Amino acid sequence: MNGATAEPWLRTISIPNKARTIKIGNNQYFFLSFKKSQNSFKKLNIKIVSAGFDPISKLSEVPNNPKQRYEVMTKEMPFGGSLSLDMMYRTCGTQLNLDYISEKDFIKKFKLANFIVPISIALFANSSIVEKNKSNFLSYRSKVWQDTSRGGLPEIFLENMDFVKYTDFIINFPILFLQKNNKYISGQKYKFTDFMSGEI
Repeated sequence: MNGATAEPWLRTISIPNKARTIKIGNNQYFFLSFKKSQNSFKKLNIKIVSAGFDPISKLSEVPNNPKQRYEVMTKEMPFGGSLSLDMMYRTCGTQLNLDYISEKDFIKKFKLANFIVPISIALFANSSIVEKNKSNFLSYRSKVWQDTSRGGLPEIFLENMDFVKYTDFIINFPILFLQKNNKYISGQKYKFTDFMSGEI
């Protein structure tokens, strides 16, 4: 095995009208466990690299996720972007959740969060190596996400996105998969509006 990835989920929740932030989730557990494991890593000659994209493995060398829904995703997602499988199997990242107290607050935070995407990519670019070679990108992870099914930054996200616009965008987006009789099947020809109207 050439490498393994660990992707901690860092969840930060803002408390409206209070000047404090509470960190929850498994990030503290992950980093404490990681710190305790460092001596073992040294003994086993395991090196740790902070990267948003697997710098070593070829896509064909990365084991597929055994979960049933991943079978559907592996088959369907490349139709929406040629680097979709690279996104699924060779990238990692951090998730940020923001709370809002009103539609006005939502519009402001949603717009700001999307406008600073290029800045955050530049600040945290750490994926220039792909398959042990220079990729000519400081953030190859960003390149991948721009050619990925359900990735990129839709132009509508840079508008004044209110509740109605956001809901309309979501319910008219193709469904990735459906679960029927405990089996996952493709949902690409359906939208959530089809579910709402009883057509699924």
